[in-house]
Amino acid sequence: MPSGKLTFTPLTIAGLAQNGYAESQPFIGCYVSSAEKHRTNSAQGPEPQFHDTLKLNVGEQDQTLHIDVINEDASRPGLMGSTQVPLSKVFEAGNFEDWVPLSGTNGAPFGHVFVKLNFQAEQVNDGYHSYGAPATAPPPYGGEQQEMHSPNTYGHHDLPARQDSASSLGPQTPMPNNYGSGQAPNFHHQQPISYGSDASFGMPGSESHDTRAPGAAGGYNGSNNSYTQPPAYNTPPVASPGSAPGTPSSTASQEKKKKPVPDWMKYGGAALAGAAAVGLGAWIKHEVDENEEEEREEELKHREEAIERNEHRLAQEERDLHSTYGHNTNPYYVPPEEVHERGIPKPQEEHEEEYKEEQQEEEEQQEEEEQQEEEEQQEEEEQEEEERPAVDDSKWR
Repeated sequence: MPSGKLTFTPLTIAGLAQNGYAESQPFIGCYVSSAEKHRTNSAQGPEPQFHDTLKLNVGEQDQTLHIDVINEDASRPGLMGSTQVPLSKVFEAGNFEDWVPLSGTNGAPFGHVFVKLNFQAEQVNDGYHSYGAPATAPPPYGGEQQEMHSPNTYGHHDLPARQDSASSLGPQTPMPNNYGSGQAPNFHHQQPISYGSDASFGMPGSESHDTRAPGAAGGYNGSNNSYTQPPAYNTPPVASPGSAPGTPSSTASQEKKKKPVPDWMKYGGAALAGAAAVGLGAWIKHEVDENEEEEREEELKHREEAIERNEHRLAQEERDLHSTYGHNTNPYYVPPEEVHERGIPKPQEEHEEEYKEEQQEEEEQQEEEEQQEEEEQQEEEEQEEEERPAVDDSKWR
């Protein structure tokens, strides 16, 4: 793989509102090597707009650009989504401009980010030393013999040769007799110019001309050059999974398993790292307390909803009973016309057969008793007749 400079320019993120982040303050972090991470300034809104350009050093072994979207909103801080872009496409074409799909922390789709990438390979100039002095002088222009002077090394000045300095007097001016006999003038050594350690700022000779101060979060504001708006998000030109750069695939999942979640305290330099270290304990405690409070509020809300539904149901039943039966609101009273509707059998229908049998038995028993009484009465009459003395009426004859 070639080595060189990769220019990373994110423009916007789409799909945050559809994934529960209608209100957020995200920034975009990127890195090719975990030892060199960069970030943009944070932006607000469901479709935040970014105006930063980041420059990354690409080594010969680097093959993937990692992109993370992190929320700086105090209510929901943390990683929102991430993706990877294979650098092979950028190496071949030299640039890349497209919507790249994001994956959430659970692996599900999480919107898209529109990025612009530009790669410039390192220039290897044959015939030059590492200090910038040419090993051989170029041929003289127009056939005229010219003497080449090697430039001084950066941060160090040697005494110039006296004979070479005399040539500056011109061919018509004779050399003074006492030239070079005096004491050499003093030359002050200059200290090398120091540059900031933030890799987001270009070194001398780079193409970055941004002179604005670094952002509060550790990044730097890009130039005010107006970017062309990305294509509409409703029809993103994203290829099928596995073909477009950054599409989550088996390779991307393996990358996720291999690498841990980036430590975003490194983004923005020492200022951001110090602030994160100081507030880490308070932030964790705040997160735990907030989660417990949310659970308690959720449970209390469910209980209140259940009580409200129960009260509403009882009130509705009472209104129905009142409208149907007037003032009779006995909950155990079941009108006859609703017995079958509610599935409650009527008493006379439930014991109809038993009632008939009992009634028949009572009638039979009553008939037997009446018959028995008649028989007893008849027996008594017969017995009385037998016991009655016979009357001798012969004397009356």
